[in-house]
Amino acid sequence: MKYCSVAFFIFFSVALVVGFDANSKSNVAAYWGQASAGYQQTLGSYCESPDVDVVLLSFLHSFPENLNLHFTPACSTSYDSGLLRCEQIANDIKKCQSLGKKVLLSMGGSSGSYGFRDDSQATEFATTLWNTFAGGSSSERPFNDAVIDGFDFDIENRNPTGYTALAKKLREYFSSANKQYYLSAAPQCFYPDASVGDLLDNVELDFVFIQFYNNACNVGAQFNWDVWVKQATSTPNSKAKLFLGLAGSPSAAASGYVSDLEKVRSTVNNISRGADFGGIMLWDASQGFANQVEGKSYVAQMKEILNTVQVTENDTQDTDRQEPNVESGTVTSTTSSTAARSASSSSVVTTTSKSGASRVLTSEGATTLNFLVGALRYTRRALF
Repeated sequence: MKYCSVAFFIFFSVALVVGFDANSKSNVAAYWGQASAGYQQTLGSYCESPDVDVVLLSFLHSFPENLNLHFTPACSTSYDSGLLRCEQIANDIKKCQSLGKKVLLSMGGSSGSYGFRDDSQATEFATTLWNTFAGGSSSERPFNDAVIDGFDFDIENRNPTGYTALAKKLREYFSSANKQYYLSAAPQCFYPDASVGDLLDNVELDFVFIQFYNNACNVGAQFNWDVWVKQATSTPNSKAKLFLGLAGSPSAAASGYVSDLEKVRSTVNNISRGADFGGIMLWDASQGFANQVEGKSYVAQMKEILNTVQVTENDTQDTDRQEPNVESGTVTSTTSSTAARSASSSSVVTTTSKSGASRVLTSEGATTLNFLVGALRYTRRALF
């Protein structure tokens, strides 16, 4: 009984302290849905982990015509139109949100049949997205009454038409909603990105998940983080959080996986000094959780690295951005960043290539959070 009381206190304390913090520098985001490891757990199972904060459902791979999703293999039924109906994912979205996670729907991917003719078509499609997945209503909602927390632009077909107009219209819907929504993009690390470069230059985003894998620019060579910091500073994205995008295991990407945890730690220690740093993004959940490194999943190792990053007085809401001391280089696109992402599907057509903020953790708050999370893990091991 004594131990149960202690466990309850810790769980309750963590619940009070832990909640999604868009301004945090220790968020872990993971893509889910493609089972790139060959298998995957349910969305809800991954959300039970304290090591992930944002889950990106991948992908809405067909739009605006023939609207459809591609998850492997999480949806067993469909509407008359062919649009998937995902009962389990619907329930898991609610579960994830109840655990303080944010769930975004990612559009695009390295393969798919998507793109707009012009801005008018894209603006119109914003209404479809709002009604089908967010705060609107429709006779066909793949996730039933579950409401996602925003949209991610993982556009990789080198056709930027319409996405700025789409995002601006979504922002209009968000502004009148009774909950917080987020917009993000997942550019390749070479700059400027051919697919979402215009979007990044013209629309305020909340998160930018920069893919430092399957490209010439990565943590090991031609690491151009400072270029992205400068880009954000000179565009509407001065408040966006930049994420270091890494492969979750050696098989998750053709290149760019970082097995050396100290290399990741030193990189994070360097680039996290600026107010722009948001955390680490992983492709994907199936790879990152299955990959065991020094007795823990790669996802857990990333979270631990982020949690031990030195919190300085620069972590205040009014801090000006600082450019990290990293080498940059002019990088040319060589491969599609997520060539290994999507599982094959007969309905998929391969493309030509691959604002609000909540509270900011103070130094004392971060220390308290780390203590409580550590105590929670210890207690779970002791009791169960």
